[in-house]
Amino acid sequence: MTNFIDDLEWRYTTKAYDPTKKISDEDFNFILKSLDLAPSSINSQPTRYFIASSQESINRIAESANAPAYEYNRAKISKASHVIVFTSKVDYTKDDITKLVKLEQDSNRLPFGSVDELSTRYAGVVEVKGKQPNGVPVWLSKQAYISLGVLISAAATLRIDSTIIGGIDFDILSDSLDLSSKGLAVDLVVSLGYRSPDDLNTPDKTKKSRLPMSERFFTL
Repeated sequence: MTNFIDDLEWRYTTKAYDPTKKISDEDFNFILKSLDLAPSSINSQPTRYFIASSQESINRIAESANAPAYEYNRAKISKASHVIVFTSKVDYTKDDITKLVKLEQDSNRLPFGSVDELSTRYAGVVEVKGKQPNGVPVWLSKQAYISLGVLISAAATLRIDSTIIGGIDFDILSDSLDLSSKGLAVDLVVSLGYRSPDDLNTPDKTKKSRLPMSERFFTL
């Protein structure tokens, strides 16, 4: 078993991928399972993942980086082995709550007793979030970043590189995937694959830079 800190030291934001190297099905299924097991607030599971593994589907996602403002990200997408688009539900409806409560019931996970009580508690959470500006969509979107952390960490244990990409045209990508009709919105894109020898950002060439822990960690 690898040391987790060693995995994080090994990982970096990959700037250039080797397009000749592909992630095996076994390793990619491990990554998908890690996403499946990622936690979310009240077990809401609002994140939806769109997966590109063929060059045609990867290029489709790369089109969202065609504008001059985003062109620096195009190759990070087009030359990767796999690309995952993270999207989130824009609303959490009564039907969503009913489905979630049934899932908890079927899994023998009713931490608050009755079905009605759990439904009321979940509805209360959504109601409170809804009182904040853009509260529900923001709350749902934040869940994607929890699974993102799980993903890049899981990939690192397999020595698979990753790049978190937000510099894309969200509208173009949303239209390409017809997300509006699905009640979804783009959160981010993650490229996965293997670093190119020409990447100048690898940890052996460019040391990680972090502010002192004393400036960021505080004991209460």
